[in-house]
Amino acid sequence: TKRRLKMGIITEKIKELQAAQNLTLTQVFEKYPFLAELQHEEVLQEQGKVEGRSINEKQLKLLLG
Repeated sequence: TKRRLKMGIITEKIKELQAAQNLTLTQVFEKYPFLAELQHEEVLQEQGKVEGRSINEKQLKLLLG
């Protein structure tokens, strides 16, 4: 059986942007450059590699609207 990983908030929002605006992942990161760093931090947190760091609340508010 395959193990399903729960997607993080940033990853979900990136997928929504891709679908809504018909963009590739590269195009999303070009249009919204801060998302690349946020997604990277989120992935590291999910892997347990970053402790004590959280996604900047201001950046998250910009993303979530």
